[in-house]
Amino acid sequence: MQENTWRKGSTAGVPAGLAIRLDGAIHALRAGSLDAGTLDTLLADLDPISPEAAQQVARLCTASFRYGLPSDAAPTLLTRLLALRKSAPDTPRQTVSPGGAAWLRLCHPDGFVRETALQALDDAPRTAFRLALLLLRVNDWVPEVAAAGRAAFERLAPAIPLSAAQRIAPMIANHYVKRRGRVDLAAPVIALLTRDETWPALLCWLTTSTDEAVAPVMRLLLLSDRLDATLPRLLTARHYLVRALAARTLMSGNAEVVVGRTQKIEAGYSGRHASSVPKLVTRPITIASDVAGTLRQVAQDRATAVRKIAADGLIAHRDRLDNLDGLLALFDKEPNAAIRERVDFIRRRRACL
Repeated sequence: MQENTWRKGSTAGVPAGLAIRLDGAIHALRAGSLDAGTLDTLLADLDPISPEAAQQVARLCTASFRYGLPSDAAPTLLTRLLALRKSAPDTPRQTVSPGGAAWLRLCHPDGFVRETALQALDDAPRTAFRLALLLLRVNDWVPEVAAAGRAAFERLAPAIPLSAAQRIAPMIANHYVKRRGRVDLAAPVIALLTRDETWPALLCWLTTSTDEAVAPVMRLLLLSDRLDATLPRLLTARHYLVRALAARTLMSGNAEVVVGRTQKIEAGYSGRHASSVPKLVTRPITIASDVAGTLRQVAQDRATAVRKIAADGLIAHRDRLDNLDGLLALFDKEPNAAIRERVDFIRRRRACL
């Protein structure tokens, strides 16, 4: 018999057992019976969750805060009789600090409670999950809560580790910037990535890492001019997409980033047709690029995608290059048909002149 996966999928990336514990902790917090040990254990189990699931955790917390607490049943006669006996004193429970409970109250449906929780945060988000919860409040729909979220982010930013920003950057680049065009939400993450104290470590990671996250982080950093001076160094990065983005930016002289989509209307014989096309944000880079030197280095790259960018740059700059024959000779042994077609196009154009 096939296993029923409906209940497993209902929490959308959050384990069902963890969602039940989260609901119980919020009910205990509202009733004033939540102890610090239970809260710390719950937050420690929530930290490994991916930042993409932070919004679903926020929805679960909002539902737990919104619904009423279950009413206690009336005590039975036996319970009342046992209460008359002298019992041992209860073990004193640890009080929950306002800063610890604030991580749960960040998802409260009441905006005043969310604003108070942001002001009570006393510990910087050490994981990408908690950083995602904080960025949700930076993007809050209530202006006062969003302002409190920005103030809390600026206050806690110096203590946020680079690893948390690296892990959340792909979600910001792919979902918020590329799909929704929210450049304003990318600004706090870019500020974390480009700090002076963590910038050398980030450059080392971009140059030497083969992690798939380096490409979206690179696209996110292209929105800032802090990356411009290091673009020649990134031509030797291990990941081919980092080399491709650096080569395209250096040869064009502009940093291009896709920020959402826009509508393009075309008129034809059958009427007007609207299509969705990517929306580009372009800014000139702040360094003078050596197009010929970049082409000479990129044309011998081991990745086909990078060499194809070199061939496209060769077409774009063919009338402004002095040693065009020497650059074309670099592609004599090119195995890729699409790149050979681009090189042959330049040679045919030169023969016609």
